[in-house]
Amino acid sequence: MSMENQSLKSMGVYMALGSIAIGFILAILSAQHFAPISSFYQQSAIAISLWLAAVIILLSGALKGDWQLPWTWLTAGLLALVITAGVAIHPHSMADMMIWPIGTLATAAMAAWMGHALAQAKRAQTLSVALMSAFAVSAVGTAVICWLQIFYPAYQTLWLFPRSVLAAPFGNLAQRNEAALVLAFGLVALGFFTRQGLPGLVWKRVLASGVAILLLSAVALTQSRIGLAFTLTAGAAVGLMWAAPDKRLRGLAAGIVVFALGYLALQWLVYDAFGLGQLFPPGTQRLVDRGVGQRLGMLQVAWAEFCAHPFFGGGFGSFGGWEYKLALQNSAPLYSTNAHNLFAQIGAELGIVGLLALIVPAAISFTGIVRRLFAAGISRWPAWQIASLGILLMIAGYSMTEYPLWHTYFLIPTALLWGAMDSTAIHLKISRSIKIVLGLVPVLMIAFLGWAGVRYYEIAKLYDYVYGFKNYQTHREQFNTELSKLFFSPGFSLYTEALNFYGLGVDDFMLKDKITLGERVVLAMPNSYFITNLGMLYALNNQPALAAQTFAKACALGPSQCEAIRHDVAHMTQLHPKRFKPTFQQFRASPQYGIQSKVANVLRPWDKNTDGTVVTIDPSKTLFGFDLALYASGLAQAGMKSGTFLATPTNAAQSAPHTAPNP
Repeated sequence: MSMENQSLKSMGVYMALGSIAIGFILAILSAQHFAPISSFYQQSAIAISLWLAAVIILLSGALKGDWQLPWTWLTAGLLALVITAGVAIHPHSMADMMIWPIGTLATAAMAAWMGHALAQAKRAQTLSVALMSAFAVSAVGTAVICWLQIFYPAYQTLWLFPRSVLAAPFGNLAQRNEAALVLAFGLVALGFFTRQGLPGLVWKRVLASGVAILLLSAVALTQSRIGLAFTLTAGAAVGLMWAAPDKRLRGLAAGIVVFALGYLALQWLVYDAFGLGQLFPPGTQRLVDRGVGQRLGMLQVAWAEFCAHPFFGGGFGSFGGWEYKLALQNSAPLYSTNAHNLFAQIGAELGIVGLLALIVPAAISFTGIVRRLFAAGISRWPAWQIASLGILLMIAGYSMTEYPLWHTYFLIPTALLWGAMDSTAIHLKISRSIKIVLGLVPVLMIAFLGWAGVRYYEIAKLYDYVYGFKNYQTHREQFNTELSKLFFSPGFSLYTEALNFYGLGVDDFMLKDKITLGERVVLAMPNSYFITNLGMLYALNNQPALAAQTFAKACALGPSQCEAIRHDVAHMTQLHPKRFKPTFQQFRASPQYGIQSKVANVLRPWDKNTDGTVVTIDPSKTLFGFDLALYASGLAQAGMKSGTFLATPTNAAQSAPHTAPNP
């Protein structure tokens, strides 16, 4: 092989991995928007970066020869087949919406193949350097953004996601646990770049320790409960990488202890010494709150759906509909489109067949990885494997409580690292012509996503009306004109149908067709507005029992909206007493009619017996008189030096300091 060809292949690998790293950084650090899919462009960025990487590698010839496909690839492929079969099994499903899960799984399979092929070509270290660099940059950026959100609450720009004054900062990911996960990724990356055996370790580790303090302080800021588990996992990985090979078990224990103590010390410093606890509590005080009950409620829904459709599940994307159906039976109803547990989600939507497609190849892969690690011995584990294990353990644990693998910016690094550690499941001899054809697949995917990005922007603009950012009544004609342009929108039928339902009047015109459309919409997107409108249509159609039940579901799923729902139904009863009086009587007799907000105390959600929390910002009770709560509440920006205000659930975002100011 000529030096020129070898150089070209190496350049191809570097360009491909650089593309993925840049895509991840953009996905994590760019500010998300609001609705209907807050992370659409972020997920698109990392997906396009991977597809570009695949094209670059194929063109450079860096991975010539037979293709070796890992068990990870097989897992993604089997799940894609099960979802595709589910379209035929569940004809009521929106077939065009399957573009996204199938495309996402194809992307995961591509990433798994790439990671495995790089490892087989002895380039696993290069892969790890690229990903760990991306993790480090993203984590530092997220930590800086978290601190900026403390000092600039409710400040929305293209680069800073707004934070309510009563909410903890989440970075630009706009979700506390995802922010904590990225920060923990950064901690693992710090350990990787300062691992035992590298030159200049003293100054590198001093610098890394300073950065680690920044990252740990940001984890504490997020209030994330699972963030503590991420921190301990990162500590274990860093301890392994920092220790000498013959002292790794001691290093593992030391890393866990040091990171745990560091987290607790920084939490005390931020929340107690510097007063942020005057505004909202730290993560350790959230270990048991309403989130636990809500997750148990989602598992109840998943079990009910699995029992109804044990073999093939209810169909991909069906969980939200079951959450709506069981809203009056669920112990803790919640708007959710997923079960917040990977196995519960797959079992509910894809049944036993889906679980087997996930578990069997994954178990074979996991067994092989463990066997090889134990055979090598902990003293011989390369740093890239330790770092990869840390990342994969975080993702695995997080998948039991939420949905990280539903986001491509977590799925792609997971597939790359898992594929690199995996064993080969299938050997394929691929001819040059087939490789060319396969190379066109990511090109076509990029082209489709380019079109989808424009179409999604047009859809998102119309959702400003649904969520009250624009006034529909004064722009009705413009809304309908723009909506008519979205007739052909493959991949977005769920959202265009919801917009169509939003624009329909509550009247007798085509009443049964409106009800049919509304029933499809609320099963796929159980939004309080859509459910309430469907209840109104039921009442107009002389179905009082069904209408009352629908209003009760809207109250159960959205307690904070129940007062408005009661008012709307009472108003319609005055306008149309003959049709709405029976509905109103049955609704008023339901237990859900009197629902008040379940989170009466927004700062201490386990306390449901008060009307709110009286917040007192007092710098005199803090170390050196420096009070973070003064800035995080917006008091300092208003020119005040202290203050008291009531934090209430109905208008928490606009709660304002109004008494006892000390200018």
